[in-house]
Amino acid sequence: MKNTLVIGLVGGIASGKSAVGRLMAKKGAVLIDCDRIVGKLLDRAAVRTALGRRFGPGVLDKRGRIDRQALADQVFHDAAALRRLERILHPPTLTALKKKLAAAKQRGAPAALIDAPLLLETGLSRRCDLLVFVEASLQARRRRAVETRGWKPGELARREKYQWPLAKKRRMCHTVILNRGSIPELSRHVERVWSAHVARRKPLGRSRYV
Repeated sequence: MKNTLVIGLVGGIASGKSAVGRLMAKKGAVLIDCDRIVGKLLDRAAVRTALGRRFGPGVLDKRGRIDRQALADQVFHDAAALRRLERILHPPTLTALKKKLAAAKQRGAPAALIDAPLLLETGLSRRCDLLVFVEASLQARRRRAVETRGWKPGELARREKYQWPLAKKRRMCHTVILNRGSIPELSRHVERVWSAHVARRKPLGRSRYV
């Protein structure tokens, strides 16, 4: 069985981690998007019931589905509520992630990418051989959050205050990919990381930024 390099994608909200993931997926990597895992979990009847009981009927829409914005409005104003949400969603998310990692390794994929908003905060980084920090300007991230996610101004800052500071996250990573908004330039940075780390499939262990 080939050695699959497990890569953790780290960075601020709307920094371009998904774009980096898609570019690496084109090179044969398996992308594990934890936001997508959570999205599927929210469609499960048992999860909807648990969230409705915990946070009230206001987090359900007219069809009985989770209203993600209404849920976010609750948890990103209240640290205790956010922790309650995490206790419900994190265990099944981790279970799904483990299965996807195992499948990627069984296939002998050159790399498996974990894109998780709280990769470092939750300790998922311990499952990674390489941590890549995707860096983008605050102005660009704010613009992307509004244009691609439909967020109101200020929403990005409201959510990021529940995450570790970006400077701390950057220090914990092995390498940095700069995302200035140009796909060709971003592709060159991805190719650099791929050639230096994935092609040789060698775990780095301790971050050189620590």
